[in-house]
Amino acid sequence: VHAMVLANNARPVYEAEVSAFESGSGKTSKVYHSIKRSDVYSQNAADQLETDLTWGKSSKLIGKNIGAYATSYSCSKCFKSVYTYIPRNDYNNQYQYTILQEWKTRDEKGNTRYNTVCEFQVNGVKIKGYLKSDKPLKEINGKGALKAMKEYARPPLKVIQKRCPDLFKDKKQKERWEARHGNQAIFICPFCDNVSDADKQAALWIALKGYLNMFISNNSEEQKYWNNKDIKQEWGKDGIEEKIEYMLKFAKQNKIPAVGLDIDD
Repeated sequence: VHAMVLANNARPVYEAEVSAFESGSGKTSKVYHSIKRSDVYSQNAADQLETDLTWGKSSKLIGKNIGAYATSYSCSKCFKSVYTYIPRNDYNNQYQYTILQEWKTRDEKGNTRYNTVCEFQVNGVKIKGYLKSDKPLKEINGKGALKAMKEYARPPLKVIQKRCPDLFKDKKQKERWEARHGNQAIFICPFCDNVSDADKQAALWIALKGYLNMFISNNSEEQKYWNNKDIKQEWGKDGIEEKIEYMLKFAKQNKIPAVGLDIDD
């Protein structure tokens, strides 16, 4: 990381949270912490000593710790995110949907479960979702609708194979992918159905959030480069959803390349 920073005159951006899958036994989390603590924060004297040894006593922390909120459910092709259409705690509004596909399964106790691929319309925009319930539903509240959209976007591999039967050449390739990336590392956009590497796409958004936070909002030359004098005011809004919407707008305006999926990677 530090070699890339020095070679490119760059600033590292780290994810503040580490998911349960990434943590595993805790080893990955500890390694991740050891890498970033010299760059983004000093929690104690030992951390400060590591920073001093790495960058010198007079240097400032060179990196940024960025929250991963919404980065796993934002598309780099159509530049949309489910979080900008439905508030996180929307319990009051009811959302109707159109059924695209429905089938029944049974749980361990023999009870019937309804599996539904559906389509919502929110502010005139079509958003797909996946519902699993013990009875047919006609409508659900905003929190349930948001969960359905997220379930559609990050399905397990067995569901991915049903939707994209030609994705893996054979069983061994699928098993290699799962061993390296986990069971839910593929993103299917609920807006445009673009298929991408979920981790790489999330990394793109985390990096862009860090860039907006560190550089553009505090640098008049960067603002001039992007020809946007209001960028500090826009990015500085308090609402998280508004920041995500601005991040996506910025990416679209500046034609940031979409993340795809390389199964052999």
